[in-house]
Amino acid sequence: MTLADLRALCGRATKGPWRSVRNSQRPYKHVIFDGKPDRDAMYTTSPLEATDADFIAAARTWLPALIEVAETAHQHDACTSLTPEEVRLIAGASM
Repeated sequence: MTLADLRALCGRATKGPWRSVRNSQRPYKHVIFDGKPDRDAMYTTSPLEATDADFIAAARTWLPALIEVAETAHQHDACTSLTPEEVRLIAGASM
């Protein structure tokens, strides 16, 4: 999968931010979106292990920014010379 494929995938998905919320009845979480309070939010998954729900929500929320970082680095041919701080700065600027 290329960066263009990932960008297209993000473009077709429901906009973020997504978040994970604990199921009050069980030790599971659900992934929700739309930024509304839990009672009004759209549940997008069946119950998941907490770590999986956290990953899905974080990936959907942060993947667009990470794509920007990768594309910027590629455009500047600087993939190997970016420091972790520079990656954070670029990611922060694209949000």
